[in-house]
Amino acid sequence: MSAETTFPVVPMPAQDSIIVLLRMIVLVAGVTLWAAALTIWLVPTSEGLPALQLVRLGLSLFLALTGTACLLGGRSQPQQGPQPRPLRE
Repeated sequence: MSAETTFPVVPMPAQDSIIVLLRMIVLVAGVTLWAAALTIWLVPTSEGLPALQLVRLGLSLFLALTGTACLLGGRSQPQQGPQPRPLRE
């Protein structure tokens, strides 16, 4: 006893598919930037250069903040439409 359910396939407009593709690219860029920010500290350097450590810290903070901005910007936003007014009793 198996019932076959079919759902109507609604094609996406071309503009929506481009937006989805751009969001995916931005999300992948955000994850990549975060991975780069974390892997900077895996590369061994000489401990005698404190200025280099400061540059690495600044670069990793910049990459992490940029990656966070990409991840937050790539989220899907709900469409804002007109809000219905509440009914009074």
